Amino acid sequence: MSPASLPLAGVRVLECCHFIAGPRCTQLMADHGADVIKLEPLAGDPSRSSPPVHDGWSMYFAAHNRRKRSVAADLKSPAGQEILKKLIGWADVLVTNYTPGASERLGLAYEQAKAINPRLVVVRISAYGLTGPDRDKPGFDGTVQARSGLAHMTGPEDRPPTVTSFPMVDFLVAVEGAYAAMLGLRTRDATGVGTEIDVSMMDSAAPLLAYLYSEVLVGGQDPIRTGSRAPYALTGAYPTADGFLYIAPIGEAPWRRLAELIGRPEWGEPGADYTHPQRRLENRDLIEDQIGGWTKTLTSARLTEVLEAAGIPCGVVNTVRQAAESSMMADRHMLEWVELGRSQTKVPMPGVELKVAGEASMADAPTVPELGAHTDDVLAELGIDAETVARWAADGSIRNAVAKAQEPD
Repeated sequence: MSPASLPLAGVRVLECCHFIAGPRCTQLMADHGADVIKLEPLAGDPSRSSPPVHDGWSMYFAAHNRRKRSVAADLKSPAGQEILKKLIGWADVLVTNYTPGASERLGLAYEQAKAINPRLVVVRISAYGLTGPDRDKPGFDGTVQARSGLAHMTGPEDRPPTVTSFPMVDFLVAVEGAYAAMLGLRTRDATGVGTEIDVSMMDSAAPLLAYLYSEVLVGGQDPIRTGSRAPYALTGAYPTADGFLYIAPIGEAPWRRLAELIGRPEWGEPGADYTHPQRRLENRDLIEDQIGGWTKTLTSARLTEVLEAAGIPCGVVNTVRQAAESSMMADRHMLEWVELGRSQTKVPMPGVELKVAGEASMADAPTVPELGAHTDDVLAELGIDAETVARWAADGSIRNAVAKAQEPD
């Protein structure tokens, strides 16, 4: 599939974002053909300096910013505001993930943008939303995991609450932000005018707890952490001869087969006490000891063969290295090489998750842009003459290739 025939080809996206949620949101669109311009402050997105670093580049930044064009400008300067207004006029979608108050001060609020471009779809990602008492509070993935109840429900019962080591809420809200953009574009197609969509990290986190809110507010139960156990199913991670394996014998047939494998076929016989899921949960420690005693005698690979042959869902608890080197990742094109600016350095990054029929994997390595790498080209596209661009570069209002070349080593 050629770039011009990708699903989002022709969609223009202006990104005014930092860290993960917003940049990840627009990268999802760029991967499927959208033209994304990342408008950065003169010092760049702060995540450009976040570890880990390879060959002078932040892998944290590179993971969320491929296939974009970078323009660097001081939005507090008259030149920066002129550039912003022209880009708002150019765009179909504007994505921001600054706090609501900061967006308004920079001229990124919906009413401000709509006055320039009535057809603009504005996706505003924030920690706590555009309304309510916490609208102007900054927040990160960890603070939202804490406040939403997710951290309280993560980890073993006898250990402190745990914030996951990966930014799960950031990634979730990024997907919902991209979905919001599609809703906005569909609305614009139907009405001829743009819209604003309020995407809150806190709101996105709430559905992850699903029925637990009902359990508390209606059932009067206070749920507890259960580690790798599912609270309402006999699933969990078990030790093997060389690691751990997650086993999920959900349903009567998988449970009956597992009972046979662990040497307790009577547990799965019709009418037996443990054929009822609730009775299995009530005797969980006893049953898990029996399962663990069996799993410890076999390697993870052998257990996988045996369980899969019996139709029992399972999965080896891989290290990150094991997962990265697995055939599953290669076969699905989920590790692809990304080029870092003009350095010719390439690094592996997670590939494109959605396999749209006809789209190829990233055969030609996409590029992560250097700060301000496309300032000159984009300003020329916006109709700003070279003399003005040179003046803005000289007075420090923008950062472009000329300004970068004049920086001291």
